Order: sequence, then structure tokens, then C-alpha cells
Amino acid sequence: MKATCYILAIVSAIASGAAVARCGTYSLEERFDSADRVVLVEVRASRDAMVPWPYRIQKGALPGKWLTLRVLKSWKGDYLVDHTIYGWTQGPRIEDSYPYTETGTKILVFLSKASGHEIRECNAAEPDRVEATSAELDEIVSGSSRDVKPNISLERTRGG
Repeated sequence: MKATCYILAIVSAIASGAAVARCGTYSLEERFDSADRVVLVEVRASRDAMVPWPYRIQKGALPGKWLTLRVLKSWKGDYLVDHTIYGWTQGPRIEDSYPYTETGTKILVFLSKASGHEIRECNAAEPDRVEATSAELDEIVSGSSRDVKPNISLERTRGG
């Protein structure tokens, strides 16, 4: 019995560490490259409901919010402007839950195929950064930022 409790404690610590590790510091370009979908959405409706565990750590459900979202802009993936999609975030007591779920809130989110509807703090831009992040994503998509040598100069690396 003690061995089982010990193993459960280790697994719990690893799971907590994995959740924290997923919130590492990555450049916007790295986040863009690793995401399958990058979209700006607006919350159309939000309701309390049971939602899947974060990171698919366990089967079952936790308290959270189901979100009905309207796509405002898409930089990557198959979601189109004005499409209605759904998403969720875990309740506020769960690490990495996304707290801004009021109707009308704009969320810029980087989604993966493995978790294509789960909105977390680690895969979304802060609300006060949505405009600036959108502008940076526009540059990434247009390719203008990929032509500049980072941290060296504004000299273009392609074609002089």
C-alpha cells in the first residue's frame, strides 16, 4: 500500500512538472511553427460544464467552461473567418486554465491537433497582447520577419 501511495505521489509530481514545463518561454515564431492552428477568436457564449483533463493526463472530466467561439482571423490551419467553433478551459483551480471567458473576449490561441479545442494560458496570448501578437503573426505569415538577421542588424539575409 505504501508503495502504491509513493508511486502515485511521484506520478502526480511528474504530471504537475509536465504542466509547468509546457508553459516554457518560446518565441512567437516557435509557437507558430509548432501549432497546427493559430486563430483569433471571440467568445460568443460561455457556460459552466465538465471538460476533459488538461494535457489528456487522465480520462474523465473536470469542472470548467465550454466556449462557443467565432473565428475573427486565422493565420494557420483550417478554421475560416466567421466559422463558429467550440473550445474549453478547465476551472480556475486547475493550473494553466484560461481565466478570460466572458462573452466578447478575444482570444489569440495556438492549437495542436492533439488538443485542438483546449484553451490554456500556455497556448493563448494575454488579452493585453492580442493586438501586438496579431501584428507579429502578420509579419511571420508574410515572411518579412524571416528575412531579418535576429539580434544582429536589420540587414536582409536574402538577396542583399
